[in-house]
Amino acid sequence: MKIFLSLLFMFLATVTRAETFITSDLDGDGHAESFELIGADIDALDDGADLLIRSGATTIRARDIAWVGGLYGQLPMLVRAPNGSILLTSMNASVGRDRWELTLTIAYRSGVHIA
Repeated sequence: MKIFLSLLFMFLATVTRAETFITSDLDGDGHAESFELIGADIDALDDGADLLIRSGATTIRARDIAWVGGLYGQLPMLVRAPNGSILLTSMNASVGRDRWELTLTIAYRSGVHIA
């Protein structure tokens, strides 16, 4: 029993929260835009997270762009790709046999942010 509890504690200690805020200068103007997932936590009452993109005085809100489950391994996350684009990943990596992952790439093309 002690071994089980020790292993459980080690596992729980390594669980980290998904990254929900990140910056990158996608438009190349020398000022980084910020990207933030709203409602992307276990306590969220809705099953979708919104993405806020802030660039200077402009704010863009993409509603329900990412799926949010009720457990760790079901939370969306943001990652900066090596080329500076933003990767938004929704997933079910914790429950059931049908595990999946969906990644949207957010880039700046022809004067607009696109996914």
